[in-house]
Amino acid sequence: GTIYNFAAQKALRPIDDLVAKEKFDLGQYYAGCIEAMKREGKVYGLPFKSHPGIAMLYYNQSLYESKGAAVPTKDWTLEQLIDNAKKVTSDGVYGYYFFMKPISRTILSLTRAHGGELLDAEGKKSQLNSPAAIQAVTWLYEAMYKHKITPTPAQLEAVGGEAKGFAAGKIGAERHGSAFQITAQNEVKDAFKWFVAVHPKGPAGKGGSDYEADAYSIAQATKKSEGAWEWVKWLTNQESGIRLGEIGGTVGGRPDVYKADRILKFPERKVFLEAMESAMPGRPTFNTRATEYETVMGDALQPLWDGKEQPSKSFLDTVTAQVQAILDKPLP
Repeated sequence: GTIYNFAAQKALRPIDDLVAKEKFDLGQYYAGCIEAMKREGKVYGLPFKSHPGIAMLYYNQSLYESKGAAVPTKDWTLEQLIDNAKKVTSDGVYGYYFFMKPISRTILSLTRAHGGELLDAEGKKSQLNSPAAIQAVTWLYEAMYKHKITPTPAQLEAVGGEAKGFAAGKIGAERHGSAFQITAQNEVKDAFKWFVAVHPKGPAGKGGSDYEADAYSIAQATKKSEGAWEWVKWLTNQESGIRLGEIGGTVGGRPDVYKADRILKFPERKVFLEAMESAMPGRPTFNTRATEYETVMGDALQPLWDGKEQPSKSFLDTVTAQVQAILDKPLP
């Protein structure tokens, strides 16, 4: 994320000495969120909000039940998702859709559900052509072209896009992050009953996730480190995190925020808590070229979603080479 980029450019001051000086407890935050604050072993900020990535499944409960399909539970597998989405799919209605922009985030989550990773631990090598990633991409392709539960790009446009399509009852379930909650509320209103579940599990026994965290940090150029440190701590405390949730959207990256009564009074937040408790740390691109990485991967994979390519090893080898060329670039 942005903090990682600024840290790489030496624009931020590490806070390790400030943490050590007062024995500040980083355990107040989710461990994965703190990992997201690091570059080359140093901590460059505190997380003021966080979510578990593209780890949620929003579903039209009214539609699923009207078609005789079961509604998702935390124990669902990908196979159960396919079976029930098929019951919903017919006559321009699709049982399932996955987040496409950027597609790299959905592929990351699904690759992890198959027991793999998209990047190596250093964020320097693409693993898009690894067995787990190929299985993930194949699953997404087959959702469109074999099982036909997911609209192709042209079909998605015909139903009005992901948000309008969901609100119109044309898409029965969608894989997204926690922010889609606001979209669903604003678009659906009282048209039908909807809810959210943790995305069904893959062969690795998990749905796949990726801690995403926004941070407050201290500028390297500041002459007021102590004052800035107090401000950063206040902005990332429990009360600030809860207030974020009360006004809508993503909440603070702390267990005592996700578990707060003022947050859990919203039913969907209990599901988000479940996802956060098991979420996996992110793996940023070491050279901070995440936007280029995501764009190149998305463009290179587009022929697959358009039905012009197959998810073969040779095709994904070619895409991996294009992605690796971005990872091999120096820091900006």
